[in-house]
Order: sequence, then structure tokens, then C-alpha cells
Amino acid sequence: MSYHHLYDSALLDDIHNYFPQILYAPERFRSVPDVLAYVQQQVRERFDLFTRGRREFLERDRRAQTSIISTPPLRPTSAAGISMLFEASRANSDMAANEFLNAINLMNGLLTSSPPPLHLQSTAGFMEPVVVRPTAQQIESASAIEIIDSDEEMCAICQDQMPAGTEALNLNACDHRFHSTCIRTWFTGNVICPVCRHDIREPAVETP
Repeated sequence: MSYHHLYDSALLDDIHNYFPQILYAPERFRSVPDVLAYVQQQVRERFDLFTRGRREFLERDRRAQTSIISTPPLRPTSAAGISMLFEASRANSDMAANEFLNAINLMNGLLTSSPPPLHLQSTAGFMEPVVVRPTAQQIESASAIEIIDSDEEMCAICQDQMPAGTEALNLNACDHRFHSTCIRTWFTGNVICPVCRHDIREPAVETP
């Protein structure tokens, strides 16, 4: 099977040639074990030379029998020849496995340093970004309940007016106030103030 140089990247070319379903059909995998099983199957089929050679030989032999062509099969001439063939295939398989693990480590580095491809982003349950959220204790220590004393304040999250007497949650570090329900909902998927982007897990930055 020929090797296609399609991308300007050795890693993407390797995945394109050796593990195409990971690149082009990620929806077929429902879990990490599914991906690993596919990788193991591809490694065995592509790099286990003895198994691959035997499979190709049997396929040729079957076609020869079907077409009534008698071709003597190629076999090692001695036990030493079989042993050398097995050792060579095992060495190539181990080398391929090590190269693939290196490629996986490099791919992990690329995925953590930049957004994944769009088709991976849209696949539910596969390589989804990790949501960073503050703990309940961090929210409580970084905020305080206050009562709005004027009719001029607005919740920046829901864009509704907060009339005087409304109970609001004030962020201690930046003094931005919001409806308590709105800001607690916001913190289920964020750790920053929606107005000034201050990380509530960090203390306020004092200006000189």
C-alpha cells in the first residue's frame, strides 16, 4: 500500500495513511478504549509483517485455487528461516508501536496548545474541552450578598434592571454586582467576572 503525502505535516500524513478513521470518522468512536482497539488493529494489520504476509499469501493461494492455477507457496526453507522472519516482524511491530506512541504524544501537545479541528469539536463525548469552574467555597469567599440601594443598576448577565431592594451578589475583588441566580449559573462554566474578566480565584490586583 502506497504512502500518500497529502498534508504539509508528517503527523497528519501518518494519521491519514495509518489511522484514517481517527481523522475522518471520529463519530465511530464512543470511548477511548474504542480508539485504542482501532489503533491496535491498524498496527497489527500494517506493521505485523508476518501476519500480514501470511494473510496475503493465503489470499493469493485462495485466488490461485479458484482459478485452477497451481503455484507453489513461498515458505522459509528451514526452522532458522522461520525464526528470523518472526523476529524481524516482531522488531518492526515494536518499532511501529513506539513511533505511534510518539505521534500520539505530539498530537496531544498540539491539541492542548490550539483548538481541535471543527469535526472533533462537534463530536459529542470525544475530545471535548474540560470545563473549568470555581468551587462553592471559592465563590463564597470571593463574593458577598448585598442589597441594591438604587434603581440604576443592571445585571450584566441577563441585562435586566436591578431595582432598589434587590438582593445581589457582589464580587469582592472588582465590586461588580449581579443577580445571585445569574452569577451562580455563570460560574457553572466560568471562573472569571463576566464584566472585567478577573479570575475570582485570584486576589484583587492593587493599582499603584
